[in-house]
Amino acid sequence: DIHIWDNKPPNSGYILGVGDEVIIEIWGETQLRISHIIDQYGKIYVDKIGQVQLAGATLKDAENKLLKKFKNVHSSLKGDHPKAILDVSIGKLKSINVTLLGDVGIPGIHAIHPFSTIITGLLQTGGVLETGSLRNIQLIRNGQDFSILDFYQYLLKGNTGNDFRLLDGDIIFIPNRHSTISLEGATVFEAKYELVEDETLKDLMQYSGGFTLKAQNNI
Repeated sequence: DIHIWDNKPPNSGYILGVGDEVIIEIWGETQLRISHIIDQYGKIYVDKIGQVQLAGATLKDAENKLLKKFKNVHSSLKGDHPKAILDVSIGKLKSINVTLLGDVGIPGIHAIHPFSTIITGLLQTGGVLETGSLRNIQLIRNGQDFSILDFYQYLLKGNTGNDFRLLDGDIIFIPNRHSTISLEGATVFEAKYELVEDETLKDLMQYSGGFTLKAQNNI
């Protein structure tokens, strides 16, 4: 399947891992283009260079590490004014494993795209059940509560501050809804809403889009 993330290049902070394809290119006096998949031990094997540990390194760190190795083989890469340039890029990306727990459509461990955030991760894995909370989406990382996402803030205000990028081994937990309030009648969006502590009818009307124009004229 083709996803929107496939057209987005990894940023400088992307952490390499098992399954990532690393493309090594050299231009100039020396010409070379090779690609390797990082193996289950976190390494690649390059002819004349040997094994290089890359898992856990950023793309820039990997480039510096490989450049140091290749300088021992190609003198054109040495000096203040090298006659060749080495570049490292990413081909196919590894997936990451994320666990979904609680009131989710498909609980369990899921392999998802490495650029996924909490929201896009949920979209890829069956979403949240009607009984699940959209106001208290919990991200657990390394056994500790890392972040809580309020999906209403994302929908109404475009607030993505807590929609963190997921990492391998993360857990998303969806607890039961705190409340379920059905709103019917002359509102823009009739639906079932979830309010959290200290929210009032005013908040509910904001979430629903407010009164319809006809209702406003009759108030």
